[in-house]
Amino acid sequence: GTFCVRDREPRAARNPRTGVPVVVEAKAHVHFKPGKRMRARLNLERVDPEQEAGQLLRAELRSAAAAWRAR
Repeated sequence: GTFCVRDREPRAARNPRTGVPVVVEAKAHVHFKPGKRMRARLNLERVDPEQEAGQLLRAELRSAAAAWRAR
C-alpha cells in the first residue's frame, strides 16, 4: 500500500464533555491506500492460486536479482 497526505476542511463539532459547539480547524492527515492484494484479502475476493504463485515467484526473482546486483 501507499501513504499520502490529505487535507481536511474546517468543520463544526461539539465538545463531548460539555456539549458546547466548537469549530475544528482545517488540518492535514495521513491516508493509507491498500494495495490490490491487501484489498482482496480484506474483502475475501477469490484469488487464482496459480496467478498468485506466479506473482510471488516473480517478486522473489526480482529481489534475488537486486541482491545479486548489489554485490
